[in-house]
Amino acid sequence: MISRGVVLQLENSIDVEPDALTLYDLSRYQSNGTMRGAGQPNAVQLPSGTWIWVFASGDWIEVTAPQMNFTSELFSGLAWVNTSVTATVQTIMIRGLGGIDGWGMLIHTNGRIDFETYQAAASQLSYAAGGAVPAGAWCLCGWTRNGASCRVYVNGVDVTNTVGVHINPLTSARTVKIGIGDNKVAYPFVGLMSPFLWFSYTLTPGQILNHYEKTKHWFGIHD
Repeated sequence: MISRGVVLQLENSIDVEPDALTLYDLSRYQSNGTMRGAGQPNAVQLPSGTWIWVFASGDWIEVTAPQMNFTSELFSGLAWVNTSVTATVQTIMIRGLGGIDGWGMLIHTNGRIDFETYQAAASQLSYAAGGAVPAGAWCLCGWTRNGASCRVYVNGVDVTNTVGVHINPLTSARTVKIGIGDNKVAYPFVGLMSPFLWFSYTLTPGQILNHYEKTKHWFGIHD
């Protein structure tokens, strides 16, 4: 049984340059991420002092996180992303394989953000309309699951356009991949990301909006 609370909190460094090879998990699970790929995600500092990660095509982060083998459980996630392109499918985070097992969060063509759950020979999708995540702009992406209902959020707003009927993801023994598909080749992310927050409960719209308001200044947003 997964306890209620934070199940993954990848380090958000302020002012201090993060480790080049390890992305530390500040949750009680200590599921640290390992930088992978030809160039490995490179840390750069924003004017606010916040360190974020640059992903060239083929750079990714791998996390061994058995606590994120969600099947019947509620769960939610938040991540700041700034993609360089929207013409191709890109992986934000996945712990599974489409049509096999687990779940995933992707940006599809035309800036469509997806929440996906997988079983043998089946997948369910809930997603926003095209343009929800434009190229070259920081966006707080959020995903929530409450039983069969899954929602997607951008900058604190529910942007779900097509609502799938999600059945339980099939149990998965895979590692978490950030910025790449499960096969470590397909659907590479190109752009910038900040660390992730994952929860073993369904965040409310108010909680997601509150996180956006509290953190948006780190990324130069002052709306």
